[in-house]
Parts: sequence; C-alpha cells; structure tokens
Amino acid sequence: EGFYLNWRTDASVDGIENLEDSNIDICPNPASSFVNLRLGSYVNSNIQLFDVTGRVVLNLNSSGQDILRLDVSALKPGVYMLCTGDKSNAIKKKLIITR
Repeated sequence: EGFYLNWRTDASVDGIENLEDSNIDICPNPASSFVNLRLGSYVNSNIQLFDVTGRVVLNLNSSGQDILRLDVSALKPGVYMLCTGDKSNAIKKKLIITR
C-alpha cells in the first residue's frame, strides 16, 4: 500500500512543460533561508510547494506579483517540487533546500 511519485525532469507529459522550458525562475537554488520566484506569465497563479512525500508544504496565490520572496528557513533540507499553472499548462520546478 502506498504510492509512487515520479519526479522525472527529462520528459514531457501532456500539459506538463519540461523544467528547462518554463519561464519561472527560482533564485537562489539551492537555497537556505529564502527564494525569489520570478513568475513571468504566471503572475496570477496559485503556487504549491511539495515535499518528496507529495505533501503540500506551501500554498499561496501570487496575487498579480511578478516576483515573490518566500521564506524557506522553516523547511527541512531536501528536494521540493514547486508547481503552478493549471491543468492545461502546468509548470513544475525543482527547489533544493540546504543548510
């Protein structure tokens, strides 16, 4: 019982853009205390950050802002997946938290 989470970054799936092709930037990455998200055309999007178990650790709306500064200091070191967009045009980006 359980589930399998496939985080392939080298393949396209219908409606999912490759990480390298998206217009969302995360800086710095890896990060330890904060990250800046440049959202490009996703300025009015919901943004979710998932840990490796698939649990949502952050859920917010960009509210029309092009650049968001997120405090990630409370997150445990590891790999996270930032997701935004909608079902027809979803974007996923990997975020690494270090200490």
